[in-house]
Amino acid sequence: MNFRLKIADCRFAVAALCLLAGCSTPLKVAKPIDPDIGVISVAANKAFARGQVEAAARQFARALDHARAADSAADISDQAYNLAACFLLQDQPALARRLLAEAKTEAARGHRDATDALLLDAKAARRLGQPAEAVAFADQVAGGGGKTAAKLQALIIKAHVQNDAGKLQPADLSAIRLLAREVRDAALDAEVDNLIGSAAQRERSFGAAAAAFDNEAAGWQRTGHFREMALALARSGAAWQADGRSLEAADRLYRAARSLFAQGDAVGALRQIEPALTAAKAATQDGLATHIVALFEEIKQAVAHGAEPAK
Repeated sequence: MNFRLKIADCRFAVAALCLLAGCSTPLKVAKPIDPDIGVISVAANKAFARGQVEAAARQFARALDHARAADSAADISDQAYNLAACFLLQDQPALARRLLAEAKTEAARGHRDATDALLLDAKAARRLGQPAEAVAFADQVAGGGGKTAAKLQALIIKAHVQNDAGKLQPADLSAIRLLAREVRDAALDAEVDNLIGSAAQRERSFGAAAAAFDNEAAGWQRTGHFREMALALARSGAAWQADGRSLEAADRLYRAARSLFAQGDAVGALRQIEPALTAAKAATQDGLATHIVALFEEIKQAVAHGAEPAK
């Protein structure tokens, strides 16, 4: 999922992650009332771009406190949105939704567009098992007469909700693929690949799902969204394993673990180690198994010493 962070200075307009609520079109935001907000936001964005989501969240929380202290509607809306994006990536959709409610309220107070917050809220609602709310938010965007890219994101969300319920129609998926060709945004192409993989997985077409997730990972890599890339590799590995392709599974799961660990996510990396090792052994890939065990030992040592991997 790719999230478009809001940087509180028009000199800094950055396309980042997703979960998912934006394409790579940069935003221009008015210079903040409190200059410290801009300084903190830039540091937070750098951490976010490196995949250090927890560190970014701490910085965005600081920026949000400054924005609230200044009673600046624009800055509160932006920083609440940014912090919500971090929480959603950390699989905390309830916390994300609370912040998004604030982001939307402040956007309305400041007469600003809330499309990004609506899209992110739709994704958080889906994560919480609230499909009706997710669809309602997506419909607000799709029917709002905004940019085609925003409409595409809304349709992707609705399609995921339909797929969750086993009701996604091939015609709807085809329409999304056609619209994606019109938009021509690499990050949104990766989101479409994620949808294709999820739909194939639900139909138990695991080989097709794995191939789609491979395409998704490649798309995130091209756009510099390395956390999403790693998570897509993990999905691909699980799908390849379900398809009985242990070699491909071990390869993708190992690469996912290595990337996540290098980004500072030791817990996420550890989740991939056991299935990666099981797959490598099933594929009789002793060399790869050795690399996986070595990575496991490196992660254990880093966790024991409270250290991050060498950058």
